[in-house]
Amino acid sequence: MPYQNLLVPIAPTEDAGWLLARAAEVAAGFQASTVLMAVLELPVGVRPSDPEAERFRSEVEGRLTALADDFGRTGLPVATLVREGHTVTEILEALTRLGTDMVVIGTHGRTGIRRLVLGSIAEAVVRRSPVPVLVVPAPLRLDTEDINPATEDQPPPTE
Repeated sequence: MPYQNLLVPIAPTEDAGWLLARAAEVAAGFQASTVLMAVLELPVGVRPSDPEAERFRSEVEGRLTALADDFGRTGLPVATLVREGHTVTEILEALTRLGTDMVVIGTHGRTGIRRLVLGSIAEAVVRRSPVPVLVVPAPLRLDTEDINPATEDQPPPTE
């Protein structure tokens, strides 16, 4: 079954180069059109008309446009969509409204307490999506809390 319409949700404040690279491969393989999407979840007490919200929305729209320009170098159709609301709900509503037949979404692979606190948008989309979802893991990155200062400067053990 060929996929013609991809939806690629992107976290508005994170580097998405690794996700866009994979999405471009998938789009090229199917000659599919792609919508790059960001969802703004405003903090409690911040209204959409507040200057802070408008500034954030403008920054995200600009960033998404720049990503779409880069993605457009593939020669495939690309569009952008910025929504406000609950991220998972907005993604699911957009894929239905747009006629999406595949979602390409990134994940950071958080586990334990981080996952409980931060949740997993990718997992919720996988569970509730009526279309196939390709989950792309983020490149491995060591967080500063994963580094043990006592051994940081020591050479690796030899055999």
